[in-house]
Amino acid sequence: MKKKTPTTVRQKLADANYLIESQQTDVAMLLARQKEDAQRIADLQALLCEENESVIKLMQENFALTTIAKELDVFYRGEIEKLKSAPKSNREHLPDTRDSINHKFDIGGVEGYIIVGLYPDRRPGELFVNIQKEGSTVGGLMDSIGILTSIALQYGVPLENLVKKFEHQRFEPSGLTTNPEIRMASSIVDYVFRFLKYLFPDGKLDSQRALKRTVE
Repeated sequence: MKKKTPTTVRQKLADANYLIESQQTDVAMLLARQKEDAQRIADLQALLCEENESVIKLMQENFALTTIAKELDVFYRGEIEKLKSAPKSNREHLPDTRDSINHKFDIGGVEGYIIVGLYPDRRPGELFVNIQKEGSTVGGLMDSIGILTSIALQYGVPLENLVKKFEHQRFEPSGLTTNPEIRMASSIVDYVFRFLKYLFPDGKLDSQRALKRTVE
């Protein structure tokens, strides 16, 4: 029987230790990969949750805006029909050339412009609201409100009635504004009609308030 030399035994032990170390390294690398994969999965789950929340929020906002749009449409139609059925309810168009008020606003970081066309006696006769976020649902809603408000004013609906209906409407965007007279707005609709209320306190343009806004 061939006797094992000490060198042979030491070599086998060294080989075994190397194999164990290699396996330990492989296990450590595998655990590290598993940890990285688990982190990626967690990140993806968090991203999906954020996306789901964004989608749900968008759906809620669109539902709220659709509901508001329907309510406003019913209100406008009712007011206009009342005036149409009254004596001398002809629509009073603005002259082809008219003065106007142009006002830039910022509500919660969303910028836009309010343009109010004036009759010669300084009454408001048309409204345009342009939102910088082109193609947005809010922009489409404000276009519709501008058209309906213009028609209502030209048929003689008092601005006071419109303000009472529309101020304090709540939907996004909302928040702080750059207007010192209207520090907070619960929506763009709220801001627009409170701004009109401020400029036209008696149904006609307050020149001092308009001048103050121009100077600022």
